[in-house]
Amino acid sequence: MRRTKRLGRYHLTERIAYGGMAEIFRGFTYTDEGFRRDVAIKKLLPHYLEDKQFIQMLTDEFKLVSYLRHSNIAEVYELAEVEGDLVVVMEYVDGKDLRSTLEKARQRGVTPQLDDIVYLMARALDGLHHAHLAHDDKGDPLNIVHRDVSPANVLITYDGQVKICDFGIAKARHNRVTTKTGI
Repeated sequence: MRRTKRLGRYHLTERIAYGGMAEIFRGFTYTDEGFRRDVAIKKLLPHYLEDKQFIQMLTDEFKLVSYLRHSNIAEVYELAEVEGDLVVVMEYVDGKDLRSTLEKARQRGVTPQLDDIVYLMARALDGLHHAHLAHDDKGDPLNIVHRDVSPANVLITYDGQVKICDFGIAKARHNRVTTKTGI
């Protein structure tokens, strides 16, 4: 039996990614009704905890994606400080990103079929369209533009669902922090 590591109310089962800003874990928690919920937990690396502008950008991202409820967008549940760590808790998408899927196909000498490509693009565009048309609690349009659509940010579940993720540098009408070209 695999042991889990506790982080607040979350049980971390394995690290699934590590990058320059954060590490991402697969984990789970329990709802108030006692049901298990599988989650992905993005834990910010310690040196970013002191960067107020970065924290503001992360907060802006969370506020944006908290309005997005669509089958083609990976849902974000919570931004919280847990035991001194800043974490973003998201829907766990059981599958692979499009980048690694295409790389594996290339290694095997498999060419993706046109029908599959069209399906993936259509579902990703459905999610992006929803984000662009989203409104805040007052009914004001958010005008979200993802700005980092890439194969790495398109997730494909093992049963064929397509989900857009990582709205980290999204541009919206309500952003308080602006990004600079090339950063």
